[in-house]
Amino acid sequence: MLDLPFDPIKRAKEVEEEVMEGLARKYYRFRPADYYGGIATADLVGCPFLCAYCWNYGRNLHPEISTDKYYSPPEVANRLLFIVKRKGFNKVRLSGAEPILGEQSFEHFYQVLKDRYKANPGLDFILETNGLLLGYWPGLARRLSQFESLEVRVAIKGYDEESFDGISGS
Repeated sequence: MLDLPFDPIKRAKEVEEEVMEGLARKYYRFRPADYYGGIATADLVGCPFLCAYCWNYGRNLHPEISTDKYYSPPEVANRLLFIVKRKGFNKVRLSGAEPILGEQSFEHFYQVLKDRYKANPGLDFILETNGLLLGYWPGLARRLSQFESLEVRVAIKGYDEESFDGISGS
C-alpha cells in the first residue's frame, strides 16, 4: 500500500470547505483553449493532491488565500456557453484543479453539466479528474452515467519514475 504523507480523502474534504460556498465554487478564469480541437475551459481552484509538476500548484496548495471568485453552476454554464458560441466550439470542460472534491463540489459539477446539457444537448463535456472521489464513492459515477455526451478522463499519476514508467510506458 502506498504510504502518503497525508490522507487525500481528508484533504479533499478540507479543500472543498475552502473552495465552496453553498453550491458556488471558486474559479480563476474562463477561456478558450486549442485542446481537443477547440474547447471552452473553466479553470477551478482546489485539489486534494499536491503534484509538484502541476501548473496550478500554488492555487492548489493554498486555496484559502486565493482571491478568485465564486461562481454558481448557472454562471459557470453561461460563461462556458458564451465562449462556445463566440468561438464555434462544440466542447467544454472544467480543468486546472479537481472538479470533484466531495459531495458538495460534485453537486456543483452535476448542476453545471445539467445546465449545459439543457442549453445545448449536442455539446460534448470533458471531465478531467484524478478519479479519487469517483473511486471512493462509486455512486457518483453512476449519477454521471446518464449523460451521453460526457467523457471522463482520469489522470493517472505515479509517485516515482519507476511506477510512472510501469503505468504509462513513457
